[in-house]
Amino acid sequence: MAMLTALNASYATWADEAATTARLAPQTMVHGDFHGGNHLFNPHDACRLVDFQFFGTGRVADEVAYFFTMSFDPDPKAEEELLRLYHHALVEAGVHAYPYAQFLHEYHVSTLTLLLGNLVRATTFLKPSTSDKLAQNRKQAALLQVSDLGRTRMMRRAVQWHHAPDLRRT
Repeated sequence: MAMLTALNASYATWADEAATTARLAPQTMVHGDFHGGNHLFNPHDACRLVDFQFFGTGRVADEVAYFFTMSFDPDPKAEEELLRLYHHALVEAGVHAYPYAQFLHEYHVSTLTLLLGNLVRATTFLKPSTSDKLAQNRKQAALLQVSDLGRTRMMRRAVQWHHAPDLRRT
């Protein structure tokens, strides 16, 4: 509740920042549900993607933030290395006028936007009685666990970023 209260108090500023970031961010083709469960690997290290239900255009940073959230626990050094490698690959593939600082900022905004949406859904739509009812269905219970895991990972990232002086300014 404290986190929601703080987000609500800064919502006007936050909404403006998120909207501005969304307008300035380069758009690309995105999978829309990019997580390990939608990757298939063969013995020769080839990777194939499945489940293109949410395929369309979007921001690179949204896709990366969702993938990180759904794929691994926060590790600032590993994340930094992966983000730099990803950005380098974008530049090598021909994406110009997209500095790393802008990409990193968009990644932070994307992650925090995901967290805000997750918190709102969890507190608005999942009353204890609803959650208990969903938990009785095996598939729904698994989805609730995945949502809880993602929310926990996003919150850990947000707390780590809060303690980084350069991120607190932005």
